[in-house]
Amino acid sequence: MSGIECPYCGAELIHDDVFGRLAGFGDGKINGTIYRCPNGRNQDETCESSCFHVAGSFYAYHEGDTSLKEGYPC
Repeated sequence: MSGIECPYCGAELIHDDVFGRLAGFGDGKINGTIYRCPNGRNQDETCESSCFHVAGSFYAYHEGDTSLKEGYPC
């Protein structure tokens, strides 16, 4: 998915990974996508997302509330 912008600096978010029940004990279900803001990832203070626990991270679920959320899924 492209064209998603960082709500802080407006940079286009980059697809970083997926999350779900993927480990050896899971059933392989992908629950959502992880995105990264290139400015936040650089931690050069050009984006407020640089202060997140995982700098520049956002995520969205594929089902239910699919809105972009701040941070890294737990």
